[in-house]
Amino acid sequence: MADISFEPLILWMQSLSPDVITVIHALICFSAIVVMLRFFGAIGLYVYIAIGIIGGNVQVLKQVMFPEYGHPVALGTVLFASTYLATDILTEWYGRTAARRAVWVGFAAFLIWTLLML
Repeated sequence: MADISFEPLILWMQSLSPDVITVIHALICFSAIVVMLRFFGAIGLYVYIAIGIIGGNVQVLKQVMFPEYGHPVALGTVLFASTYLATDILTEWYGRTAARRAVWVGFAAFLIWTLLML
């Protein structure tokens, strides 16, 4: 079996500006919300929110410098913010109870992940 090397992808991504990376990141996040909703419904958004909370808290360790902004910004900002869109969709389509449940699922996922990382 051949080894898969991610080095060319990593080198290409490192050559991009932080603005482009942020746009790509946002497109992936928002597309994932649509795909999860389309194929899995409310359960898909619960899963996305759990992944978004955990991923956002892992990515917050990486800081990005934007040319037009003088201070570093946490990379997890886009991913974590996309969970708000997912809860808004849950509220509109499935009601307030489903959105509240999603928040609790996200909180439980974060708590379990934190305990596992300890």
